Amino acid sequence: MAIDKIRTTAYQPSTYGGIERFHGTMHAMLAKWIQANQRDWDEKLPAVAFVYRASEHESTGFSPYFLMHGREARFPADIAYGPTPNEPATESDFVADQQTALRSAFDLARQQLGKAACRRKHAYDLRAVHRPSPSALGFGV
Repeated sequence: MAIDKIRTTAYQPSTYGGIERFHGTMHAMLAKWIQANQRDWDEKLPAVAFVYRASEHESTGFSPYFLMHGREARFPADIAYGPTPNEPATESDFVADQQTALRSAFDLARQQLGKAACRRKHAYDLRAVHRPSPSALGFGV
């Protein structure tokens, strides 16, 4: 799965920027739903996590649920109003549709992530200070 474990110094949240950003988003979403006494957050967490997973993310253009399952999440209202009109007739059609959807979603998500990385690099480069290398200053390295 190409997971790299890294070790860091304790109390260095900047090392885990991605997860810290996620925690901030999750805390903001929970803050809108919990009661004033803030004791019911554990009851609200599954619903908030589901909504987060079903929401489209700017960097990929897809919801995490879609990228994982090849279809959008179904909410109670979707179930109450019946099946969607384009549901496959057989199991083999369903599998073929899932494979096609996941392949195309993966390709599009990779493209979107590349574009997002270019946008972040451009924003960073606008703030970065250009420093000449030591060899350019005549110090030789």
